[in-house]
Amino acid sequence: MSSGSSKSSSNSSSHEIYIMKRESARLAVAIFKSKGGEIHYQGTTYRKVAGQLGNNDEARYNADPPILYLQKIYYCQRKLEELNSKASGSSGPRENLEALTGEHFTPEDAQQVEKIRGLINHEYLVLELQASPTEKLHIHADKRSGPDPGIHVDKALPEDYDKKKVVLLEIHCGGVPMKLNSLVDRLSKADIEDYNLRNNNCWDYALRATKVVLNECILGARSGVEEVARLQEEIRNLEANLTKKGIVHTWKKASEWYSSRK
Repeated sequence: MSSGSSKSSSNSSSHEIYIMKRESARLAVAIFKSKGGEIHYQGTTYRKVAGQLGNNDEARYNADPPILYLQKIYYCQRKLEELNSKASGSSGPRENLEALTGEHFTPEDAQQVEKIRGLINHEYLVLELQASPTEKLHIHADKRSGPDPGIHVDKALPEDYDKKKVVLLEIHCGGVPMKLNSLVDRLSKADIEDYNLRNNNCWDYALRATKVVLNECILGARSGVEEVARLQEEIRNLEANLTKKGIVHTWKKASEWYSSRK
């Protein structure tokens, strides 16, 4: 077997494992619903970055030619309890799960969330842009359910891209010049606004948005053929790399959870 065929087979296997892992996570959440039917929200897009910047910064970051250069994509994963506790101020598993799904849960079922929290992590992106050696801007992008369903694009906090706690993958983008509004547009249109637990959730958005941004980097690559090839390789290997980073932890939690249900 040639090395090219071997690599293709490996990527195909990683893709299948990636899909299996995601389906297990979706099933785990669905099991805890006390009502039948899909978890679905009609969403909208929340573009908050402009309102979080001063007028001078907003004008500079959209200057022509661009002064911002896209350096990195941080593909991040945070425990769902942490996300919903931060958003709602609640700390109980029942409140956190209800904030996610909009459904009612018994305290007994909600207690199981703690056992499968590794299966239902929230995934999102943080993009690092640089205007100068001493000036960086970090943009947070994700899809949410709950009270404000849809795609959210805003300024990131340092805790949102803590490499020791939440960063699953760090993808180098090659310093592609990009206006802020153009990047926000790409992130806002990377996926449909509606949220659906099965096929349009935070995991799906993060994966699709990463590919959209990397394709934009390919169009704007400044270093020629080799840089384009590297970025294309990042897209081809994205699911495989996510699998390598997340599969062991996820299946360990899955095993613990299934054992607890016997």
